[in-house]
Amino acid sequence: MLPVKLAPEKEVKTESLEEARDFLESDFKVEYFQTSIEEIDIHEDGTITTANKSWQYTPYFLESLAKTIKMPLNYACRIDFDLFKINFDMRKQQDCCGIKLCISRNTVINVCKSSYYPARTVDVIKGLPQKIKQWNLHGILLGDRGIELSWCDENVVINPRPGDRILGGVQLSNSETGFRGLKASLFTLRLACSNGAVFSDEQQAIRWSYDQRMTYTTNIEKFCKELELLEIPCIELTNKYSSALEKLISDREVVNLWRRIRRIVEPQRVDYILGIEGKERLRLFEQVKRHEDPSISEPTDLNTYDIHNRITAAAKDFSLITKRRLEEIGGDLLWQVTLN
Repeated sequence: MLPVKLAPEKEVKTESLEEARDFLESDFKVEYFQTSIEEIDIHEDGTITTANKSWQYTPYFLESLAKTIKMPLNYACRIDFDLFKINFDMRKQQDCCGIKLCISRNTVINVCKSSYYPARTVDVIKGLPQKIKQWNLHGILLGDRGIELSWCDENVVINPRPGDRILGGVQLSNSETGFRGLKASLFTLRLACSNGAVFSDEQQAIRWSYDQRMTYTTNIEKFCKELELLEIPCIELTNKYSSALEKLISDREVVNLWRRIRRIVEPQRVDYILGIEGKERLRLFEQVKRHEDPSISEPTDLNTYDIHNRITAAAKDFSLITKRRLEEIGGDLLWQVTLN
């Protein structure tokens, strides 16, 4: 469904908060335009017009339009642009609703609900607790879809095996263009290869509140205060890494893990990430099918810690959104490990 020429999305890496603030106030500064879905016109030259205004748009913008008018994505992505436009022009009349366009660098990145009002990352940076500022800033990744900042506490050290040093810390993520909202998550960094793992919401995650009774300023202050109180569970993390070193993944766990990663990347890439051949993967799928009881599983020769490291290492090859999702899968695999 894509036109020939669309505006590319942008991502940059930086190592300082000052530089990140500059980017957020310039290249990645987001503006919002309130309109309705029925007033939007899309054109094959890669532009959108509404209320006598015109902008370029990114490939994801068309996907977000399809979602907004409830057009099935598997259908929308298969048809050519002319047919997509015909479908859109017909359905936008039926699904008319107020929307907000998220615009950066004169390019529409996404479509959001008219009530969308995210946290501004620059406001969070200004309110960062002194404790976090004293930690080691691992790196900053900024993109049209969001931002990711990671800090490590040099005093929280995990040594799963000799020479393998891991630091505990926190990762701050946010989007001002309608993707994942503001969140601070438990984070670990393996120094040998700079692999990062992000742990799920249940593990001390701090989230932006969407309680409309709270003012924006109060919400920012609340988030930063909770960030100041956050503690890295060093003992629990040490136990998890030690258990992962000893545990082999079962065939059922491999199948479930493969399916979860497949939602993000193509099949052959999943095989490479997990370090298994296509034939071996098919054999494991057939083996799991033969288990009559869903609770039955058999061990493989795949080590949990090694697979965790393969997933988090592969994450570095992808753009921000996919990278974070893979790091979360790696974190979940580690956190959920239990020894029989």
